[in-house]
Amino acid sequence: MLRPLLDRARAAGVEPERYAALLHQYWLAVAVRNAGIDLNRWDPQLGLAANEQNLKNTFAYYQKLQREHPDFLWAGQGGLAGPSFGAGIMDVDLARAVIGVRELRDALAQVTRTLDDAAAPASADLPEDLQAVLAVGHTITPEDIADFQVRVIAMSKHIFTDLLPQHEAYLAGGLDAIDEFHRARASSTTAPSGPGAISRPGTRSRWCAATPNCCIASNTSRSPTSGMPPARPAGLSAGR
Repeated sequence: MLRPLLDRARAAGVEPERYAALLHQYWLAVAVRNAGIDLNRWDPQLGLAANEQNLKNTFAYYQKLQREHPDFLWAGQGGLAGPSFGAGIMDVDLARAVIGVRELRDALAQVTRTLDDAAAPASADLPEDLQAVLAVGHTITPEDIADFQVRVIAMSKHIFTDLLPQHEAYLAGGLDAIDEFHRARASSTTAPSGPGAISRPGTRSRWCAATPNCCIASNTSRSPTSGMPPARPAGLSAGR
């Protein structure tokens, strides 16, 4: 449904910036379909339980992309770190349940007071993370942790919706497709213009090396689908 509209805009010579929302939405639809994610059910406000499968599918998709396209370094790193990230969110969810027990919060507050009364500097020798728990742990509520989870899940979704449409576009159209994203100002990255803006075989451009969320393959100038070098634009237009 979206693709015919996108093709029509291109054929009519419309400037990419005028169909930026359509461009991004189309490639986002491709990305979530390939990742097995239902956008209608991807709502960070619903918390961890409602989004656990979305997190799993996200990280599995990153891993699949990197296995099939080894040059996608960012996807590989995301797939590697993702499971640990998800496990951390689940641990935090357990803490939310524990902190919900008032008796435990009161006990933590008592431990803090006892340490302070017995020898105020004694806690200074404890590890920093434990010091932080003793300092504010008794004030944290289940609602605080739930809010933190919502924010982190939203962050994960924002990363996906920003970067993965560009990955899918590159797989289909090579660097020409990435150039269209930049000309549409539909990317959050800002790339310099000039011959150094595009990675060459066996190298990484300075921009790609310095940009953690670079979605261009790090050491190839060939379209992954056709195997042929895409027409290289004079340079990538600056994004937002």
